[in-house]
Amino acid sequence: MKKLLAAGAALLFLSACESTSSLPYTNSAQNVIAAQRALVAADTQISVGQFTQAEGVGKPTCRMMGQLDVAPGKDISDFIRDAFESEIFATGRLNADAVSVRGHVESIEMNTVGTGSWTISLRISSDSNPEGYSVTARHVFASSYSAYSACQNAATAFNPAVQALLNQVVTHPQFASLGGN
Repeated sequence: MKKLLAAGAALLFLSACESTSSLPYTNSAQNVIAAQRALVAADTQISVGQFTQAEGVGKPTCRMMGQLDVAPGKDISDFIRDAFESEIFATGRLNADAVSVRGHVESIEMNTVGTGSWTISLRISSDSNPEGYSVTARHVFASSYSAYSACQNAATAFNPAVQALLNQVVTHPQFASLGGN
């Protein structure tokens, strides 16, 4: 009986420490086109500066699986920064000497019960527009009764959630004003 209890406790311990990782970020053609249109129309270029995150924003935990590694090897703010920079680079309007755009991840929430969702809030600003603006994106995904499947679905849905967030950034009426022209 003691061996059975020990085996059960070990199984619970091991399953509680399992983590799930997301895939590397891929650009959204829709975001690249929207950013390019805005920056070309304003005849401006930008550079991408530091992105930070609010206290408490970190690797989300998922049910009994442990942490989701949605930004492998990075803070979530660095992952979003790199995604933004990748999309701006694809526009041809990235210039290291241009006005630097900064971001601050204000909050991130993940839900895997019922309808799965990511909700991410980001404040974006620059020296040309120090007030900047805030955007919030909610991305819905299929969850699951099984913790493993629900957490894997959440990790897989993180990239589309970041794409949705960046779409809010580049389609915002103030986006081109970040560049200062």
